Amino acid sequence: MNTDWLGLGIVGLLPLLALLTVLQRKLLHGIIARGMFGLAASLVYAFLGAPDVAVTEALMGALLVTFLYVVAVKSAGIVKIGFLPLHPMIEETNTDVVGLEADILKAFCKENHLKGKFHRFETEEELKKALREGIVDIACGGLMEKGGSGLLSFPFLRTRVVYLPSKNMELDLLRARAKIYNGELKTHDLVPGEETQYVFILGEEPSDLAALFADFMQTHEKSIEELVKKHLGGDSE
Repeated sequence: MNTDWLGLGIVGLLPLLALLTVLQRKLLHGIIARGMFGLAASLVYAFLGAPDVAVTEALMGALLVTFLYVVAVKSAGIVKIGFLPLHPMIEETNTDVVGLEADILKAFCKENHLKGKFHRFETEEELKKALREGIVDIACGGLMEKGGSGLLSFPFLRTRVVYLPSKNMELDLLRARAKIYNGELKTHDLVPGEETQYVFILGEEPSDLAALFADFMQTHEKSIEELVKKHLGGDSE
């Protein structure tokens, strides 16, 4: 009798594990849940008197399939990140890419078991073209929020537009300060503009990556604020 109840309990686990598998938002968690489903199914076959099927399910449905999924995720889980260098947002060193945006993206990749590969661009036009053509998956580097681009943007930090009337140009605040520091501009050359936000930009269409990134940005607001204080000290406006 106890054995019958145990068998019924394991059978009852199957729909729960199946539901758990499809509801996972993180790939690795979904793979683990799928492996647990396979093990539970093998126990059901064993209780039903089919040990050969149970062993096959355990080896193929749980172990082998889980292993292949992990290998597939690891090989395909590469995120191509295009950036415009801007201190202290994101910049290259001899061995790494560092800065506020680099730290945020590295944390995102780590949490979702992805590997980020950074690619440097020299102009915003080249970067956005690469994004639209699928050469990169995420664009960053002091990019300001702009409507009408058709690209998905994820704001994370307030800033201000600064206008350079003599060249009919607009800059973000950090780039304007960098040019003043380097002697390329004078303070009186600039006209303060409206408030805006720094953003990460993804492709034109919603995707699994965009959904993961949106969830990450929403659930890690406090840790992102801490990174802002670490790199900028709250001095972005």
